[in-house]
Amino acid sequence: MSDFVYPCYSCGAVLRPADIVVRTVKVDRREDVSGEKVEQWLVGEWFHAKCWDHFGGPPFDEVARGPLSEVQDQA
Repeated sequence: MSDFVYPCYSCGAVLRPADIVVRTVKVDRREDVSGEKVEQWLVGEWFHAKCWDHFGGPPFDEVARGPLSEVQDQA
């Protein structure tokens, strides 16, 4: 596990290694000048799973869920 500190984007509390968390990507959806729909995935935010279940959604998409120590290893 790394030495990074991850705050929950929703409640602001620090995520602990055993906390069930959600890692997200920020999805930028728009139309270009030709009218074609463009989707770009950007760096997202981290949430406690309970916070995500209540407040999560656009512009974020869930990409991983589980204990922080395991989700970090998947990144």
